[in-house]
Amino acid sequence: MKLALTGNEAAAYAIEQINPDVLAAFPITPTTQVMEILTKKKMEKKITSEIILSESEHSAMSSVISATAAGARSMTATSSQGLALMHEMLHIASGLFLPIVMIVGARALSSPINIHNDHSDVMSQSATGWIQLYAETVQEAYDNTIQAIKISENPDLQIPIMVIMDGFITTHQMTSVEVLTTSQVQKFVGSFKPIDYLLDLKNPLTIGGFAMPDQYSDVKDEQHKRIKNSKKIILSVSSEYNKLCKKGFKIIEEFGNKLAKTAIVAQASVCGTIKNALKDNKTVKLVKVNLFRPFPQKEVTEVLKDCNRVIVIDRAYSFDGIGGPLYKEIQALNLKSKIDDHVIGLGGNNISEKNILQILNDKL
Repeated sequence: MKLALTGNEAAAYAIEQINPDVLAAFPITPTTQVMEILTKKKMEKKITSEIILSESEHSAMSSVISATAAGARSMTATSSQGLALMHEMLHIASGLFLPIVMIVGARALSSPINIHNDHSDVMSQSATGWIQLYAETVQEAYDNTIQAIKISENPDLQIPIMVIMDGFITTHQMTSVEVLTTSQVQKFVGSFKPIDYLLDLKNPLTIGGFAMPDQYSDVKDEQHKRIKNSKKIILSVSSEYNKLCKKGFKIIEEFGNKLAKTAIVAQASVCGTIKNALKDNKTVKLVKVNLFRPFPQKEVTEVLKDCNRVIVIDRAYSFDGIGGPLYKEIQALNLKSKIDDHVIGLGGNNISEKNILQILNDKL
């Protein structure tokens, strides 16, 4: 079945079909609509989820952490300053190995105040222990949301996941989306199997208590191990989803001439613009990176190893005097090619096909 949906509507529709036990959020542009839709669905008795209208994003994340620790499948949505306000709790969610899925409409961080799209918010949280899946299109936002639940809840992973789409560009863009039936979605994600340790009034315990150095190191080593090994789980879920609708998550994608010696590396919605700019160009290819955490070093190296020139499109600065966060990942691959970084589209600045061609010709 096809529906005309925006990115926010697509994510909300996927969550409605999943029907999690708990939903908590605080409104923030451009992701507010996700919870607005789901609150209405609750009022219409189309979902049974417990809705928690929090007093802040910090509280929203605290709520889904507590709910998940008590045995509930829990989800939330946020953006920009809201994601930044969650920072402390993001570390706690991942450190407790809680399978939470959060929709993020990527948006610029203050200061100055800006409500438009770039990746400064999501990149600033890339070291919090959350897996990050990026969506280029509304369709991908829908499919990624469904797959993220099954990935996160895998008993060998139990790591929280951000499903990221570009604010306004994708969250508010309306397009045709192929959706599954609710029964298909619920069969695919299955029932929630809570973590082994649960908050229980009859058997009280402390979760996330004090740890001595050796214990703390053990937990962080385990987080690193699980995230490092998560690709095989992501690919397994993708394969299963492909059997259902042929829209399984792709860790990276190549577009254009795979033998091209020049490559543009980018993420999310700008990839559509790049595809259009390169449609008649056989000398340049696009490498779209959909998985940022963990970073797919092996896969990206394989598709770039024969390139003479690699152009990285970043939508945020790292503020370390080097460049953007995606550029740093590509630079760390030790490729033989020349690598250029272009940080563009900040604060919603338009990125046109002309801009892409100017970059190719060293004129931007």
